Amino acid sequence: MGRVDWHRGVGCWCAVFVGLMVFAAPPVAAAGENQVTITYSSTLLTESAAPEIMRQIAEFEKANPGIKVEPEPSPYETYPVKMAARFRAGESSDVVGAARDWLWGWLNQGFLLDLNPVMAKAGANADPYFRSLINLATRDEKLYALPRHAGGFLLYYNSELFKEAGLDPAKPPTNWTEFLAAARKLTRKDASGNTVQWAYGLHGQNITPALGRFINWLYSNGADVCTPDNKHATLDQPRAIETLKFWSELYTKEKVVPPGAVNAGPGDNRTLFSQKKIAMLIGPLEGVDQTLAQNPALKSSLLVAPTPKQGPGAGSNFQAMYDTISASSKHPDEAWKLLQWFGRPENQLALFKVSRYGAMRQDVFNLPDIQADPYGRVLGKVNANLKVGGCVTSPHWEQINKIMGDAMQQTLNGTKTPEVAFKDANAQVNQLLK
Repeated sequence: MGRVDWHRGVGCWCAVFVGLMVFAAPPVAAAGENQVTITYSSTLLTESAAPEIMRQIAEFEKANPGIKVEPEPSPYETYPVKMAARFRAGESSDVVGAARDWLWGWLNQGFLLDLNPVMAKAGANADPYFRSLINLATRDEKLYALPRHAGGFLLYYNSELFKEAGLDPAKPPTNWTEFLAAARKLTRKDASGNTVQWAYGLHGQNITPALGRFINWLYSNGADVCTPDNKHATLDQPRAIETLKFWSELYTKEKVVPPGAVNAGPGDNRTLFSQKKIAMLIGPLEGVDQTLAQNPALKSSLLVAPTPKQGPGAGSNFQAMYDTISASSKHPDEAWKLLQWFGRPENQLALFKVSRYGAMRQDVFNLPDIQADPYGRVLGKVNANLKVGGCVTSPHWEQINKIMGDAMQQTLNGTKTPEVAFKDANAQVNQLLK
């Protein structure tokens, strides 16, 4: 998903966690051994987490004196185009960070190395990682990436505004009926009848981060964009149409959403939340620090919960970053050692502490430091049930998102009913899938 949301000290690490490590510690190179240089490209190196990542790299080099890591930072906005060009030219870095939405495009073009041989050589496996994250990076039983961080979408809510509306902050809405009932109470007018507080920040802008939040609504209702085999669109199915109707009517009928929702993106709604003009918002955990940076006074009232679900067991959409090894890398074994190092529990925990980027393994979420963090505890529960929906691995995913975004905006604008908008979109997506 889009980097609009992805940004953010490090506690002492104790030997007690050694037993939790997925992979064996890499052997120290013999004195005088020729040094190998591997390059590492990532958008994370341009963010607030960069000092922590550089600390991890320095520790890696100390433990592996035969390997030098050359970081190559690149801003998120230009990164996918830049990396694709370098892949095509055979000039890519050895280790390349990839957002989940770029992963399959690169895989389909043959840019990425199958990790199974280097993992087998190192006696490693990916069993402790959340299975949904591994499945997303697997094709034909070949694993092409390891997750670096991942986070399901959460419901942010303001406990003070809940109390003022007569709602119990300890009982956030768990389904759509409860959500709508709370939304009506949280939308407040002044003496002149002007709305001064809205319940929810709806993301209607046709951009990837906004679409990710809508897809989370789809998943919460047991709906999907496509069939699991990527062969057919499912936007014309009753649950998908029901989702679009409920979502759009929060704006068009219920009026519990601020004006201009059709053009609202994550940053816009985060600002409204920080100004206490909206009481609820959907976003990834890393956005909490961005919100608090705009209004530190919210620290005691900003709470998070799983997003409301219509059916038991409904999965959550998520944002994730992966690390890959280029198929053209001349040093795949050394590159694998770096991925192995980043995957250590102590390094995942340290990254969470400085950025709130979610760990990729349940055992890390079970550590005392995260269990003591109320945000971390909630994210651990959500990350245990992430959903990889249909067409996410399709080479047409970007175009499918655009089609779906057009349909969403048509319902918000009132130019099409939810049923017509999604049936038309379904036909367009099926045309692409042919």
